[in-house]
Amino acid sequence: KIYNPRAPPLDRVETLLRCASLWMVRYHWKEALKCSNKALKVMKKHKLGTNNLKYAEVNLQQAYIHLAHAAWGKARKPLETARAIVEPTREYIFKSKIYIAFSDLFHMKKRGKTAGRDHEEAKKWRFMADEEERKAEIMWADQQRRETEKLVLAGLMPPGAQYN
Repeated sequence: KIYNPRAPPLDRVETLLRCASLWMVRYHWKEALKCSNKALKVMKKHKLGTNNLKYAEVNLQQAYIHLAHAAWGKARKPLETARAIVEPTREYIFKSKIYIAFSDLFHMKKRGKTAGRDHEEAKKWRFMADEEERKAEIMWADQQRRETEKLVLAGLMPPGAQYN
């Protein structure tokens, strides 16, 4: 889809995110970074909010672009921004993606004297990501159970095996 400068701002942001992804598929991180920066600029210009999940998504994408060409120093700020937005929410899968990015960052960073500490830090972030994924699975299973119970109570589904 071609970028339309007269489209509504949120559509432009979506298009720019897609554009950055396509550039990354082709390994053109400079072009991807341009698209990502433009998306951030559009969000700030049109006051779409800097405390919502879309802003966090743009920041996470930008961090991944930096990590793709091993610029872990530049990746930290957008990751921190995304983390600050997503941390208080119940978006477990999103949190998991951010934590995995942090883990990758520390794996890239391990050099010289701090290598051991960075390795431990990377393991910590990976563990946190696994925790968030586990929470997401529990929440999903709970939701499925509640929906099944509703169907059984409505008589649309026969009760399953009852364990006494």
